Amino acid sequence: MKLSPRISTPKQTERNNLGRIVGRMGSSSLIQKKKPGGIGLSSARANAFNHQFDRSGFGSSSAHAGAQSFSSRGPLGGFGVSSANSATQTFRMGPRGLTGSSQYSGSQSYKLGNRHLNIALSRGLSMANGKPSISHGSSISFS
Repeated sequence: MKLSPRISTPKQTERNNLGRIVGRMGSSSLIQKKKPGGIGLSSARANAFNHQFDRSGFGSSSAHAGAQSFSSRGPLGGFGVSSANSATQTFRMGPRGLTGSSQYSGSQSYKLGNRHLNIALSRGLSMANGKPSISHGSSISFS
């Protein structure tokens, strides 16, 4: 089995015009090639964030995303699993008060022979003009 890692170094930006904006991003992935009758594995993720301060106020934001998968095939059949997720958050304090939002979503998928199970969910929160709003959802399917 040969692993092929790919990792990028974080990048940083700064700006000092009206204030200071600092951001950082990074990502990595790992891939393992599948051989006939063997197993396969892959994984990836990415992250980013930003902080801001200027005449109109200050704020912050961040994001994350990831995915993984695994599969196997043998004389008794096959099995596979995969998952993915993402999350973000942002807030800003300015002349109109506090505003912001946060969300998360994720999914998982399973395969055993000819059967499939899928699960998904999401959650969210936002705040504008002092009024919160909440959302959520989920689903499960089996075939």
